[in-house]
Amino acid sequence: MAATAAFLGILFVGLSLRTVITSISPLLEVISAEVPLDGVTLGIIAAAPTLAYALSGVITPLIGRRVGLERTIMLVLLVMIAGHAVRAVSVEPAGLLIATVVTLFASGVGNVLIPPLIKRHFPERIGVVTAVYVASLAISSAVPALVAVPLAELIGWRASLGVWCVATVVALLPWIIEARVSRTRRDAGDAFAEPGLARGGGSVHPGGRMASSWIAWSLVGLFAMCSFGGFAMLAWMPTILVETAGLDPAAAGSLLSLFAVCGFPIAILVPPIVDRIAAAIIPIIVIGMLSFVVGYSGLLLAPSAAPVLWVLALGVGSLPYPLAFTLIGLRTRSAAMALRLSGFVQAVGYVLAAIGPFTVGILYELTGTWSLPLAFLMVAVLLAVPAVFVLGRPGFVEDEIVARTGRLRR
Repeated sequence: MAATAAFLGILFVGLSLRTVITSISPLLEVISAEVPLDGVTLGIIAAAPTLAYALSGVITPLIGRRVGLERTIMLVLLVMIAGHAVRAVSVEPAGLLIATVVTLFASGVGNVLIPPLIKRHFPERIGVVTAVYVASLAISSAVPALVAVPLAELIGWRASLGVWCVATVVALLPWIIEARVSRTRRDAGDAFAEPGLARGGGSVHPGGRMASSWIAWSLVGLFAMCSFGGFAMLAWMPTILVETAGLDPAAAGSLLSLFAVCGFPIAILVPPIVDRIAAAIIPIIVIGMLSFVVGYSGLLLAPSAAPVLWVLALGVGSLPYPLAFTLIGLRTRSAAMALRLSGFVQAVGYVLAAIGPFTVGILYELTGTWSLPLAFLMVAVLLAVPAVFVLGRPGFVEDEIVARTGRLRR
């Protein structure tokens, strides 16, 4: 029963986490007509996802170890429910902005928690469960982008934002069930039911000097490349397509949804393949890098010639994203280390990725065209180069830390 609840919880969390991002970007012009949003506020909203995700990578391991993985994910979902509701009723830019940032931070915490939750509850099925989770993330990115404008036209932009509370409430229910079923066998203050990982008593605290691990830094590069491009496109793709390809806002929103939908088949295929065929890791990284280059080049050189093709190429560029998520579980020996690695990779990766949407907006403001911003995004593909040379080799983060520093931190 607990395993079923955990699986459903992971699935529904994935279906709710990204709704906070893609439910608002297609509506910014509509919202601005009622809630005045200046350029600074719009820039913060565009940059907020990566900044919030980076901060959550730092904070989540601390919270998760003290409060517990399952309790923390329930707290995350409660904050997201409140955030969706507050955004929907905000009448001032400050209220909308604060609610968006807080909800994004909660979403980022949830994103960090899922790999260790998978490692803990499904250590023998990491690839399959990761595939389900990342596929659900793709759905939660695509569906809001597709229906946001039609919903706003039908029931108003406030209801269009607020309706995503429902998905988050559904995600909370399995974790409540899991907590009730597992309460008798889990110590209230222990985040990990694993030998040697309880707090205190001089037990080993895995994680030590994470920065000494080449595996960790390679995963940072993959996360940064995919998030750099992914969040920049989520924030700016509709505007780019309207201004360079001549599409109307509804068509641009549909292509944003197509971009997000590409993550679904990728998420289904990549984790199980990597779980079974280690030799597939490098080809997946290389194909992802080349696809990003093709998509950016198309938007730069011939945006109106084949916008669907360029968007599809950018979608395929996300191949390394589920790969990185899968390797967080496969390249660690415990849920505790998976939590620390997930936090490190996402904190550093999203700090780098935060440069994307913000810099794209600044470069556009300075030049008045999308040429330099797209060229800048192309250069960011180089962030994944170290992974090509490191992740093809087997190994565990714990072993790297011991080999390079002589110990794990106590």
